[in-house]
Amino acid sequence: MTYDASIKFGDTFGTMTALKYDVLAALVRTFLLVIAIMSALVIGVSRIPNGPIAEHVRSSVSPIDYQSWPTSEKIDYFTECIAATLGLGPQMSALSRAFLSPVLTACEGPKGANAALDRGAYFWNYWRYWHGYQIVSRPVLYFFDLHVLRTLIFFCFCMSAYVFIRTIASYYGNEYAAVSSQWLAAFLPRYAN
Repeated sequence: MTYDASIKFGDTFGTMTALKYDVLAALVRTFLLVIAIMSALVIGVSRIPNGPIAEHVRSSVSPIDYQSWPTSEKIDYFTECIAATLGLGPQMSALSRAFLSPVLTACEGPKGANAALDRGAYFWNYWRYWHGYQIVSRPVLYFFDLHVLRTLIFFCFCMSAYVFIRTIASYYGNEYAAVSSQWLAAFLPRYAN
């Protein structure tokens, strides 16, 4: 005697399995599509000329900038130096610049990016992270200096904090929103420096 699964589970078993595979296939397609779009955007912004970006980075840096801080109470200038000088390396194709991620080596030392950019600094490839933030930072630095970029990032932080608090208030009430806003306020000094 053979066992027929449709007798015990009916059509529900086959429908649920097909639905699971359809959802999984849709998730995989979406994941691959997001990677393709983001990669295309990173390659696209890597085509932005380096000259104005280097000038805006050079003009807005002070001699004490880009030193690592032992505590997190100040802006991490090392990370900002990596983000601001990403792609400013030697002449290479947009594809190479997007995925090799050349950054200024002077980010590690206390001399600052200003002097390093003036003397023709050396670059190394920073593959530690995927640098998707350059989709915003390179166009902004093409037109403006680091201070405008910092202000834009702080504004985005404030807007996302507002949306977060409003969402908490709508789902859980004002008491939880007040506690959430106090937690966010504890982190504000890091972004306000």
